[in-house]
Amino acid sequence: MSIKHELTGPTKQIHSIAISNNNEFVACASADNLIYVWNILFRKPKLVCVLNGHTDAVTYVAFLKCNTHIISCSNDNTWRIWDIEHNTQRQIMCINDTQVVFTISRDKTYVALGGLSGICVVTNIYTAETVCIENNKGSVIAIAISNNNKHIAVCALNLDTIFTTIYCTKSGKQLYCINEKIGHDRVYGWKCNIRFSTYGNHLIMCCGATYIKVWDFKNGKTSTTTIGVNNNNNIISSVMSRNSKTLFINTYNDIIYQYEYKTMTILCMIRNFSDDICPLAVSPNGKYLLCTGTQNTVCIRQI
Repeated sequence: MSIKHELTGPTKQIHSIAISNNNEFVACASADNLIYVWNILFRKPKLVCVLNGHTDAVTYVAFLKCNTHIISCSNDNTWRIWDIEHNTQRQIMCINDTQVVFTISRDKTYVALGGLSGICVVTNIYTAETVCIENNKGSVIAIAISNNNKHIAVCALNLDTIFTTIYCTKSGKQLYCINEKIGHDRVYGWKCNIRFSTYGNHLIMCCGATYIKVWDFKNGKTSTTTIGVNNNNNIISSVMSRNSKTLFINTYNDIIYQYEYKTMTILCMIRNFSDDICPLAVSPNGKYLLCTGTQNTVCIRQI
C-alpha cells in the first residue's frame, strides 16, 4: 500500500479521520481543538478550511450525507455540525457525560454516544428524536450502530469485565449480551473497537489485546482470530471496508494488518507510524486507506 498523499496542518495528536462520501474531502479531529479539512482531488491536496470553535480536544469527526457538512465531538462535552463551504458552525449540542465515545450511522442519520455514566443516547440528526438507553453494566468504552439502524451495540467496562450488549435502537430494549473477563492488569488504557457486519447479524469486536472476536449474536456463537505472533500486537484501532470484505487492524507494534473478513486470512502487512490512538478510515470507493503519519500528519495510502 504505497503512500499517495501526506496531509499536514495539525499541531497535536490526531484523534479521528474521515473522508467524504464523494471521496473529495478528508477531515481530521485534532487535540489542538481544531478540525482540518482538505480537498484531495488536486494533484497536491489543498487545506480548504480549519474549523475553530471547540474548547478542548476534538475526538471524533465524520461527514454528513451532503459532503459539505461535518459532525464532530469533543472533550468540551459538545457535539457540533459544521458547514465547510462557509467555514461556519451550524449546530451545537451539549453532552451530559465525560470521557465520551461517539459514532454515526452508516446512512448519516443517527448519532450515538455514551460515557462514564453508562447512559447511551441515540439521536436522529434531522428530527432531533432521542432515545436514552439505561445501560447499567459500566462505563461505555465503545459504541456502534447497525447498517439498517435497527440495533445499537454497546461495550461497557466494569472492573475487569467487558459487557457487550445489543439494544433495539427505537425502544432501547436489551436484546443480547455477552461478557468477557480481561484481567485487572489489562484494564488501564483499555481500547475496544466494535462494528457490525454489512448484513447486521455479526458484531466484530477488536478488543485491545491481540485478537479479533466475531460474535454471531442471533445464534449465540463466537469465533476468535489472533493478530500477529507476539504480545506487542495489541490493537489500537480498526476499520472495515464499505463492502465488508476487508478488515484493517492497527497495532502497537506499528503494523497495519489487512484481513479478508470472510476467512480471516492476512492479505497484507504494512509498517506504519503509530501512537496510542492512530485512527483508520477507508474511502467509500475502496481505493484508499487513511491513517496517521509522523509529526501529526494524515497519510493516504493506495489500497
